[in-house]
Amino acid sequence: MKSIDADVAFKYKTTSTKEILENEGSIDVYWDNVGGETLDLALAYSANLARFLECGQISGYNSIGGTAMKHSDKIVRRRIKIYGFVVYDLVPNTAKSSIELYLIWWRAVS
Repeated sequence: MKSIDADVAFKYKTTSTKEILENEGSIDVYWDNVGGETLDLALAYSANLARFLECGQISGYNSIGGTAMKHSDKIVRRRIKIYGFVVYDLVPNTAKSSIELYLIWWRAVS
């Protein structure tokens, strides 16, 4: 992941997100496909002026009721920029680079 300037990558299903965030410090840039509790913890450990890229909410696709966000106040307090998109937004212009980025990420976390 260092080759694409990512400091940390981990499997949220097999690793404690809270432990990773406690050990690694605040988040400046966060790419999220999970949402729910993982997103809420990322907000809790976000830096001032952090940037969040939201491209999915897999944790909530099959659940009823969703997750209560305990740290949404950090969005305003820390002036976090959140950009939401769907992967199809990237396809027309950058399909090849999107796939390459995904493959790099997949290899790193698999």
